[in-house]
Amino acid sequence: MTGDPTFWKDRYNDGQWKGGVRRVKKVIAALQEKGLDATPYADDALSEEYIKATSHERGEPDVKIAFKDRIVLLEVTGPDINIPATSGLWFRPDKLEYAENHPELEVWGAHIIEGPPALIRFIQFTPGMNKKYPTVRPTIRGTTETFKEIPANDTNILTLQQFCDQVHR
Repeated sequence: MTGDPTFWKDRYNDGQWKGGVRRVKKVIAALQEKGLDATPYADDALSEEYIKATSHERGEPDVKIAFKDRIVLLEVTGPDINIPATSGLWFRPDKLEYAENHPELEVWGAHIIEGPPALIRFIQFTPGMNKKYPTVRPTIRGTTETFKEIPANDTNILTLQQFCDQVHR
């Protein structure tokens, strides 16, 4: 991981980062279909234009779900290829660090496999996750990346419906 906040955007400036925008749109649509007030958290979360400068904090989530009494933030990730549902969920460590650095916020991760069949799973980012889960370092499109791998059968992972029920509490 580099200290440059736009490293990954620059690395995938050939248009591959647009897959992330597509995933964010799909997750927002799925949440809105369930009646949640889901919108982009960052102004450029749905931008398909390359914007070099960023005023965002490293690891900042993609989606905001507004309730009367609180805000739930959601980091959206997922592979660019179809993988089995039994594969682990990969989240960049800086995404988990963001939640650790902001304990006053309710931050979740959404992992989407676009399919077919499509599958969206959720996990709340809690203190200690960077230490709890193993690190994997795959080489993707020629770049070694670092992720925390959460097993697909982890008891903290929720389906779309379970997540909606949980955040409606």
